Amino acid sequence: MHTTERLPLKRLAWLLVPLLLISACTSTPPRPEKTAMPPPAFTIPSVSEALVEAARAQLGTPYAWGGQHPAEGFDCSGLVNWVYGQYGLALPRTTQDLINEGQAVADKQPQAGDLVFFNIIQRNRPSLHVGIATGDGSFIHSPRPGSTVREDMLLNPYWHQRLIDVRRVH
Repeated sequence: MHTTERLPLKRLAWLLVPLLLISACTSTPPRPEKTAMPPPAFTIPSVSEALVEAARAQLGTPYAWGGQHPAEGFDCSGLVNWVYGQYGLALPRTTQDLINEGQAVADKQPQAGDLVFFNIIQRNRPSLHVGIATGDGSFIHSPRPGSTVREDMLLNPYWHQRLIDVRRVH
């Protein structure tokens, strides 16, 4: 009797195996986990970075008293006005008026695009000078007649001891 009892189990197994295989073929495969899209191959610069790049593009442009365009040259506030104007940001024309714009940066630690102000002596009297901070310890400015737009280090002793204000206007 043992052999007759096992025979139906074998038949049942032979019937179930094909059914299991067929059901495995018709089931939906597992869905892959959703992953985040990779970042784009390019980055869009911030307004601050764009301001610095616009200023850097003017390196070597001659100083011109009252100048406010690359074709004629720049004085310090003319450079600032031209650079900010490229991004639709209207600022006062003179350094004396610029120093009252925006918000003061309390720790005088400028970020890219901040305005840095210096008290310098020009023609034997105190004068204000302005430049655009790069965010990496330097600033871009148009220093004086006979020179060109250039980039200088804020920690240079000449500039460091004359730094009087940092303003965020963007």
